[in-house]
Amino acid sequence: MNIVLNGIITPVKGSPLATAPIRPDREINFGEKYPQGSPDTARLPRMAVYQDGVTAYTAYFPAAGIRGILRRMARNAVAEAAGHPWDIETHRALTIGGVKGAGTESSIDLKGGQALRQRYVIQSVFGQSAGLGASWVAGKLSVGFAVPETPLMPDVVTGVRFDDLTRNPDEGAFLTPEDYDRLTDLADAERTSTRLRAEKKKLERKVRAEKKAGNDAQADELQARIAAIEKEMASLDGLVRANVSVLMPLSGYEVIPPGTPLQHRMILRNADEAELGVLIRALEEFAKDPQLGAHAAHGCGIVRGEWRVTVDGQDLGVLHVKPFEGLSIDGEALSDLCDRAKSAFEASVKASPLAQGSEAS
Repeated sequence: MNIVLNGIITPVKGSPLATAPIRPDREINFGEKYPQGSPDTARLPRMAVYQDGVTAYTAYFPAAGIRGILRRMARNAVAEAAGHPWDIETHRALTIGGVKGAGTESSIDLKGGQALRQRYVIQSVFGQSAGLGASWVAGKLSVGFAVPETPLMPDVVTGVRFDDLTRNPDEGAFLTPEDYDRLTDLADAERTSTRLRAEKKKLERKVRAEKKAGNDAQADELQARIAAIEKEMASLDGLVRANVSVLMPLSGYEVIPPGTPLQHRMILRNADEAELGVLIRALEEFAKDPQLGAHAAHGCGIVRGEWRVTVDGQDLGVLHVKPFEGLSIDGEALSDLCDRAKSAFEASVKASPLAQGSEAS
């Protein structure tokens, strides 16, 4: 079967969508892609899109962030069906596709890869680089980027890290008498350290720029200023206990606003029912806590989703991820196929070495 899921992922109300930051500092067209925030703002990735006869940049959510969480949800479903713990190598193989060492492969083991597909249905769907007796097995599942319907300039979430002791002197009651007497000196030292580290970071960026331009003399002059700052910072070592900025604006991070529809597609190629069952069970587990990306502690990344499902060109229905409620299915034919797929998935796992407590090879 060739199964195509076309749909929409949407961050829910009150939950913007972020991701682990990219580092765009070497990009030539930095200002065109990232016209807001500071050089240290954690960025969403950008892609160029063509619309109404012009090309524009849009923020998007990366495919790896979706595929990775689906793989982990599928692994959870495998663990439930297997009912047996496994070793570290197996865990890494199932979770991230294994850890490939340095060096090149001497040959491609086609028979070994096919045998692995039959033994471990999750690896057949998501693929792996090493472990479980085979290397470089391609996954059958393609997971696309989540892209806004129209070009999007993301919001930037910023803030300030405060020191409660300096904001509210009454909290000094929690301190020992000795540390209460040292409070003013500590606060002054931390503010000074924060300022110096910010200055040092700016100068380091200027040094890189001057060296790139071939201005060695200017770079040396800046380096001397950095050395003076480092000497001043060293004098504060006895007072500053943490390398954390206080009472200074945070650089912030970019987010896709809540309610933004993101077009998304997944394709499962040449799959049997057990392999489809991997994806369905992954979506079921994901629906229990559908969080994508970064800054979950800030409430970011809760999403809902829906995908229209076609199998070998035939429209069978729609899958809905309802946050913290579950996966619902519209369409009798699709519902019947999903039930068969989940049964085939569970049977495949129970017949695998995972259900017998075998270790990775």
